[in-house]
Amino acid sequence: MPTRLPLYATPFRPSPSPRQAPWQLKQGHTARGSSLRAVSSASTWLTGNPTAVSTDDILSTLPDLRSSTQTKIPVLLLTPGFSSWIDPAHAFLDRCVNQLFKASPNATPPSTVHFVTAIVDKIPTPREKIESSSTADLESEGISLLLIDASNVQGKAASSRLVRDTQTEESALLLRTQAASSRQVYEVGLRLANTVFLTGKESTIAGMRWKYDDASEKFWLEKTVDLSKCVVKTTGENARASVSLPLYPVCQRRTVVSSMGNILRQISKPTTNGSVQPMPASSELEKDLPRYIKEHNIVDQRVSVWALVEGPDHLVDPTQETSHSRVIESIRRGGKLHRVVSGGGGWGKKQGLLSLDPEISFLEADQQETMPLLESLFTESHSTDTPVDLPLLFDQDTVDSLTTLSQVARQGDHIQFFVSVDPETIEYAHSEISQDAQAKITSYQFGVVADPEAAPGLNSTEESDLRIIPNYFGAASEKAMTYTQLNPEAESIVRTKLDIPGARVELSF
Repeated sequence: MPTRLPLYATPFRPSPSPRQAPWQLKQGHTARGSSLRAVSSASTWLTGNPTAVSTDDILSTLPDLRSSTQTKIPVLLLTPGFSSWIDPAHAFLDRCVNQLFKASPNATPPSTVHFVTAIVDKIPTPREKIESSSTADLESEGISLLLIDASNVQGKAASSRLVRDTQTEESALLLRTQAASSRQVYEVGLRLANTVFLTGKESTIAGMRWKYDDASEKFWLEKTVDLSKCVVKTTGENARASVSLPLYPVCQRRTVVSSMGNILRQISKPTTNGSVQPMPASSELEKDLPRYIKEHNIVDQRVSVWALVEGPDHLVDPTQETSHSRVIESIRRGGKLHRVVSGGGGWGKKQGLLSLDPEISFLEADQQETMPLLESLFTESHSTDTPVDLPLLFDQDTVDSLTTLSQVARQGDHIQFFVSVDPETIEYAHSEISQDAQAKITSYQFGVVADPEAAPGLNSTEESDLRIIPNYFGAASEKAMTYTQLNPEAESIVRTKLDIPGARVELSF
């Protein structure tokens, strides 16, 4: 009788790690007595105890925009522990806006400013600042702030809650970084936190317009627009990306024999003469996965499986098929990861089929052409069909080529199956850059929460353990993120969805 695969969304954890002192950071700056007045565009505040953090702790360390010659839009990400702070009834946003945009003496403040707020699941702890080996300490509660030129923030208004249906798109935040020297573009998309029980909305991301009142000499909130998409664009002289994926191979690399859409039907079986002989797609996985579970003494025998799909011309040294770095290198060369959502078992024509998650991006290739600047969402004449003058991530030829992406794996493609492992088992490369040089580097880090069910390392006392990380911005999702890389010179594009617990992408410059 065919075996049905025990697929589940829980990563394999080989052994529990000893609990250490909760939430320890290296070289952090304490909130009180420190200042971020001289930082550039990114600032992050991390804590294991949100209830012990006051608004003054954050406001006293906000950057000073008075010397800026360009209009900035703050993009403020908060974890659920701080969700009440973005309620208009709460004093935080009012004080934050007025402090950020207060004018210098004898200067006139801007008449209108815009603001973006969103609630995310967690904020990744910078790798170099993690001391505890606990998975729960890979992410934290906190607040992350990015100050962006107004011309580099796009937004799409969410449809009215009265007309939403099952086809309504899920909200996402996308950050795009372009290397000024090479024109290479990196983009990370992030699913937001579920906020039904916090704000009454499935997710919370909004654009705001604040107007200055001469009489009171203060900004006041004039209008709020819920967003379904927000795209933030940055530029770095030597921007680069680093990807970490806690995956382990459970099967050998095979060739796709037949498939349709996101359904994998047959792959090649091992032969002695090198010929391609078909076998049901799940056959080898049905044997290797239970053996893997038994060898590693996995108590919960339901594990998640991902398929790495590579093109026919993607050659790999057989000795490198089981290496961790090969997956990352494959993605850089165009490989795509797809979660196996169902499969195994079955009879007749349905025997051995595997269903793969086809999603690879949270933003359609042609959406950026019609997505307006955030500022224009607040004008009466706003139309979502009005294009904006921003550099495009995809040209029309690329858009046309993406229309065939509904076919997840084609005949002749290569495929290999992986399971997720505890992020603690992955050794990350240590930077050889000096600490002084690292302090000047701006880093954006995005990830997938390593273990959503892990108990957070909360501070048992009422004392604040707030840490300030300058030149740092990021967020982590319990659902998924996407990664896109465009190399104009090579005319190549990489797009894949990353929903492996503990996965992380760092953009730095």
